[in-house]
This record gives sequence, structure tokens and C-alpha cells, in this order.
Amino acid sequence: MKFITRLFFGLANLYSKDMATKYSQIVRFAGKPQDPKLWQGGSVFLLLCIFVLGLILTYLLASTVQHIAIGWIVTIIISFFSAFAVYLYLFFISQKRADEVNNELPNALSSIAGSLRAGMTPFYAVKAASIGEFGLLGEEFKRATNRAIGVKPFTHYLLDIPNRVNSSQLNRSLRLFVSSLRSGGHVTELLDELAEDMTQRFALKNELLTYMKTNVMFIMFIIIIGTPLLLSISLYFLDTVTEIQQSNAGALSDDNFSLGLGGEIAITSAFLLNVSYVMIFLTGILACFFLGGVMDGDIKKGLRYAPYLILGPYILFFIARFLMTSLLGG
Repeated sequence: MKFITRLFFGLANLYSKDMATKYSQIVRFAGKPQDPKLWQGGSVFLLLCIFVLGLILTYLLASTVQHIAIGWIVTIIISFFSAFAVYLYLFFISQKRADEVNNELPNALSSIAGSLRAGMTPFYAVKAASIGEFGLLGEEFKRATNRAIGVKPFTHYLLDIPNRVNSSQLNRSLRLFVSSLRSGGHVTELLDELAEDMTQRFALKNELLTYMKTNVMFIMFIIIIGTPLLLSISLYFLDTVTEIQQSNAGALSDDNFSLGLGGEIAITSAFLLNVSYVMIFLTGILACFFLGGVMDGDIKKGLRYAPYLILGPYILFFIARFLMTSLLGG
């Protein structure tokens, strides 16, 4: 175990300073207690393992120089994507935590405002909110109040919460809360207005998403069903015409040539098949980015739809090709 830890720490040094800083931040936002270098080194170790395995499989299975080149390219792509997948895993966990906090934040602010009206001090008002049913946000409030017994003031630990939760709304609300406490402003009115503002924003967002469901469903239908089905039909048509030409190459008359059955087809079935693979992948990635930007306001969040918009079309493409060759003839 110690050897693996030292290995991961050594591989983590391959990251640049900026990338290591971003990795450390995303590990904190994901709430992982491990050292960020373990995650960094683990991603590099996964990349190297998949890269070596890909090279071995390419050496054993490839028979031509072209196949070896393609195997190397595919191996490099999969290796780097596997390392990036570790970062995406942490990113999605951090976003899940942020969404959970954002959903509970308006109720928590209203609870703190009610406690302040009842005569509690800000410290005990936040401590009372940590006992309520506020999930992760309540745990962060509890952690801040427990640490506030030390030398540093209570507000310092409140402002430290956004360093562990990637929520701009939480960061803004806590900064306004602390600023109001320090300036002696109307804290309860501020918290009530913040809670009401966030509630209205959530309602508007949900209403907007309701109006966009039709467009989203149309895009999902095109990507998951329309694209692979049309590509499989094109491949079947090309295979059929090519087979007709090969079986009747010596018997076709000039009239048949004029109909286009005897002319040479520049596009081969193998070429169109490779184009179909690339087109399905690129279309799925662009659709993920589009849905992420529209539904969540961040294109990276759209990658959570990748299993549906990339793997789904590939599966339907293979099923459609199998059914066409089985029912209509190969």
C-alpha cells in the first residue's frame, strides 16, 4: 500500500502547477478526504496502464502498417480519455454537492432569519440551522460552528464553506451575510430577500425548462434514433447496389449504365462505415454540450448525458444494421 501511495505521489508530479491546482480544487469540491495527489497520480497510472495494454493488443492483433497506426491513435485517445474520466467523476460529484446545497439554501436562510427574529445571536442561529433538515449545507454549518470555538472569529469559518462547495450562490449569500453582520445592517431583511430571490430564480428556471422540453425531446429523437437509422439505411443501400454491380458486371447493357447501376461508385462501404462511427460520436458530443448549456448553464455538465447520446445511437446503429441484413438480406 505504501508503495502504491509513493508511486501515485511520484506520478502526480507530471502535472503542471496550474493543472495540479485545479485538480486540488475539484477534489476539495467533491468532498474527498484523500490527498489530491493520490487522485492525480491515480489518473496518470490509469492512463499508462491503458496505453501499455493498447500497445500490446495492437502488436498482437494488427497485421498491416495501417492497422498498427490506427491502433496507436485509438490507444492514445482512449488513454487520455480515461485520465480525463477521473476528473469528470470528481467534477460530477462536486456539481451534485453544489446542486444539493443550492436546493436547501433558501430554506436555510429563512431558518436563520427566523432564529435572528426570535432573539438568537448569529452564531446560535447558524448552529440551529445546522440541526435542521438541510443535508450537506447543515453539515457545513455544523462544521463551521464547531470550529468557531478557537481563536479565529465565527465569520471566518463561514466564509471558508465555499472553499469546499462549488456554489456561487452559496458564496454570494455567505459574503453578504458576513458583510451585513460586520456593518451592523438589517440582517434578517437581507436573508429574507436572498431566500425569496433564489426561490423566484428556481421557479423561473423550472418554467423555462418546461417550455424547452419539446425541443429537447426532438433533439434526443434525432440523435438517438434518426441519425443511426438513416446511416444504417445508407449503408444497406450502398451494399445492395455494390452487390448488384458485382454480380451483373458482365451482363449490364449500356442502358443500365445510363440508369446508374453500372457506374463506378467512389464511396466504399468500409469508408461509409467509418464515417458513420465518427459522425455518431461527434454528433453525440455536440448534443451533450448543447444540452449542458441549455439545461444546466455549463457545457461540461452535458457530459452526464454521454451514455445516452453516444452509446445509445451506437447500439441502435448495430441493431438496425443487423435487422436490415437479416430481414431484407445481406
